[in-house]
Amino acid sequence: LAMPAGALQFVTLEASREALAGDLWTSKVLISDKTTRDLVSSAAGAFAAAFIRVPQEVLKQPVQSGLYPNSAACARAVFRQGPGRLYRGFGATVLRDIPWNSLGYTFWQILRTITGAPQTVSADLVLGGLGGAIAAIILTPMDVVKTRLMTQSAADAVQYSGLINTFVRVVTDEGVGALFRGVIPRVLYLAPLASLVYTVYEALARVLLEAKAKFAAPKEEL
Repeated sequence: LAMPAGALQFVTLEASREALAGDLWTSKVLISDKTTRDLVSSAAGAFAAAFIRVPQEVLKQPVQSGLYPNSAACARAVFRQGPGRLYRGFGATVLRDIPWNSLGYTFWQILRTITGAPQTVSADLVLGGLGGAIAAIILTPMDVVKTRLMTQSAADAVQYSGLINTFVRVVTDEGVGALFRGVIPRVLYLAPLASLVYTVYEALARVLLEAKAKFAAPKEEL
């Protein structure tokens, strides 16, 4: 289920990166720095993927929380509330995924610079995991807010209505610590994910760029 969203994310990322690297975009949008282009491109990719990822989460999380026996029952309940229900928590998801993708990548690059580690698979696995873990900890409160919005039902005693309302009510009713509930499982999930995604993506990007260069070389000679 993660493949469609992931595919759209990286296609959008690459398309944005290529567009922002052009002379027209660089001169008018003033994004000549590679790291800044990477941040903007990763944000664009995460935003595009949210249009697929949010409906998936809306149908998956209530089942995982035990609110419905299976996905079919959850889908029936969701569609009875109208198609807009599929995108409940869209804002929270975007505000979580865009910073996580951007910050995770940035922290990875910063750790590379600070440590002076070589650009090898083993170094990328370790530093990518650390970058993802730092970003995951920082953004756990947004994930808590998103989960509360997506998993609530009409029968719940406490009803949340939007990002700010949910954030304030969680802090008021349960304390600041509630915003970091689940931080350890989140880090244990996202750190290895970032490690693998960044490492595989970088390795594939290098392979594809080398293949593209070899393919284009004979044409340039002509």
